[in-house]
Amino acid sequence: MTIRVTLDTNILDREGKTRLSDCMMGTDIELKCVTVSERELQRAIDPEAGVQTILETAVWGESNWGGAVWADTVCEDFFLDETPLDTGQLDGNGSLFESIVAVISNGSFPKPGSRETLSKGERRQLRDAMILMAHCRDRRDIFVTEDRKGFVSNGNREALESLCQTKIMTLSEFENFGVAMNKASDLSKAGPEVVTQTTFRGSKPSNSNNR
Repeated sequence: MTIRVTLDTNILDREGKTRLSDCMMGTDIELKCVTVSERELQRAIDPEAGVQTILETAVWGESNWGGAVWADTVCEDFFLDETPLDTGQLDGNGSLFESIVAVISNGSFPKPGSRETLSKGERRQLRDAMILMAHCRDRRDIFVTEDRKGFVSNGNREALESLCQTKIMTLSEFENFGVAMNKASDLSKAGPEVVTQTTFRGSKPSNSNNR
């Protein structure tokens, strides 16, 4: 079964992609990022690099007109002042988005109706919430991020995992996950005899015929 992974913007630099490539060898993992990341990076994500895009939820005044749409994409939700008009889809679950942005901002994000002028930090929190919302809407399996303050620390990971019914990992945690998957795959291909030998490495299985 393919494991569907969404990458936060902070994973998309050269080092992050190299580490992902190393830990994914031999695994059945699909990588995507959200169109929000393309705006943050100010460039389109090359699908030849093995990472496709999920369309963000549209936000007026933030998202761009005519954003790139790859052949296999999932629309972001449409948010006023954020999403390009032809690259998002209308959000049918605004309450979930509000819950996500409340966790990420520790409850400090301006309430609906008071968001005409956002600070740089609040704009980042909005985009963070949009990225996770798109991941959640597409029912993807793992969200990988290095933003510990927004997504991991102070109980945020547990709260967001519960809200979105997903797993959130740092890059190092995902690397360990990839290594474990590779080991499991190798053992499965080797057959039950090798699995048994590995299980009892360092000690012999008991044998009632031995005296």
